[in-house]
Amino acid sequence: MDIFELSQRGGLYAALSSLGHIIEETTVKDQLMIRITSPSGRVWMSGSKMAYPMNNHYVHQIADNKQLSYELANRLGIHIPHTMYVNRGTDIDQIRLFMSQYSEVIIKPLDSYKSRGVTLEVDTNEALTDALEDAYKFSPTAIIQEQVRGEEYRFTILEGEIVSVLRRERPQVQGDGTSTISQLVERENTLRRSSGARGADYPQWTDELMGASVRSDHVLNKDEVRLLSTTTMVSQGASAYELADEVDDSYMQVATTFAATLGAGLSAIDMFIVDHTAPAAQGGYWFNECNTSPSLKMYSLARNADASWVADKIVNATHRHLNISV
Repeated sequence: MDIFELSQRGGLYAALSSLGHIIEETTVKDQLMIRITSPSGRVWMSGSKMAYPMNNHYVHQIADNKQLSYELANRLGIHIPHTMYVNRGTDIDQIRLFMSQYSEVIIKPLDSYKSRGVTLEVDTNEALTDALEDAYKFSPTAIIQEQVRGEEYRFTILEGEIVSVLRRERPQVQGDGTSTISQLVERENTLRRSSGARGADYPQWTDELMGASVRSDHVLNKDEVRLLSTTTMVSQGASAYELADEVDDSYMQVATTFAATLGAGLSAIDMFIVDHTAPAAQGGYWFNECNTSPSLKMYSLARNADASWVADKIVNATHRHLNISV
């Protein structure tokens, strides 16, 4: 008896289907199981997160556990934020002592993905309690980290080659000396309604999404930057820019060193960087995480370039690895 049925999933699975792979799925106790049968007859199993055949189980095990990832980065001399690992049994006074050293901290689960259970800008005991409860919904262990500066950059490495560097820029406006914040926001929303911002994928900066700050009548000085949100998710107001040609080579070296040591055939290394044109140095960048199941949609969302070819390249590599004769 076969419990699998043909899947109608889009994205990577639809692309593999067009290349002759049979995509089927089922659920066992609410756990998704996806079966991919290649044209050569090879069968590959995956779950809610795509288990790319370019990576073995060990690679996924390290990447999915943030503590192991941070330890690996630290051993390689890669800078990481100051971090504390806690669970429900950890002394709350120890947690508050750690938190008191920083103006704000981030709290997140040890082994979740897609920003599930992540809380930014935690700076009060009440916020701490709520953030820990959110994190514990996804993992029995939570991570508390200093909230570092800079924008988040995703370095995608495919079979030893950096194929993309995406900056996921937090929602912000830059003053011209005469316009109010609300006027600057409206200009941004006009761009977001155009094809230059990939249309529906870039939501409008509304009160509901960003808060009342988008209606401010305050006039920013020329070149003054005002951050409207700390999100790095495009669906929540952030923007993506492809900057592979601009980023200093030292960051490329950091990313490729981590991926090579891990043995990953496909990985997305996320770092916070203050100035991507300056060489990597203490206090200028921090390793955030390694993702071995990156979403392919992000590459089509870059506002300054069409980087959808990156997704095509990952699809073709996946097809090639899956279609090995059995």
